[in-house]
Amino acid sequence: MNATNFELSFNACRPFSSTKRKTYYSLGIVEMLVGSVGIFLVEYPMSRFYMIFLAGGILSFLIAAYGKNMIKESNSICINPQNVTFKNVSQRARNLEVENLYDLIIEKNKVEFVTKDQKYSLYDFSIFTQDQKKALYRVLKELKENLG
Repeated sequence: MNATNFELSFNACRPFSSTKRKTYYSLGIVEMLVGSVGIFLVEYPMSRFYMIFLAGGILSFLIAAYGKNMIKESNSICINPQNVTFKNVSQRARNLEVENLYDLIIEKNKVEFVTKDQKYSLYDFSIFTQDQKKALYRVLKELKENLG
């Protein structure tokens, strides 16, 4: 493996998939319809209940329009000849020495690092773009070939 560091990081809000976005839009429309019909057809004390539906529908619709999760994610990986350091969303940063690695199991959007004492660590890199994934696959395959 070459002597340079390979680094990728993502520190932002993850965008919604099209299915999730459509679900939020649909849920918002249904909640707004139920809320508005309930407000106009029911007496005053019960109309407060339907106001909650209306507010929830508006909120769902606004979340769908924003199109991203509200919580920031932090995801990073750094590979150099001595160490592999990675951090998924809610995990602590993990640091593995390359000389202690036994195997790498590379799958579509994740990699499992197996150490010589048969412990494994999982890293999910589905958040990265296709170009970044290709570069990461290349570096991981090169690292796997150099494991002895």
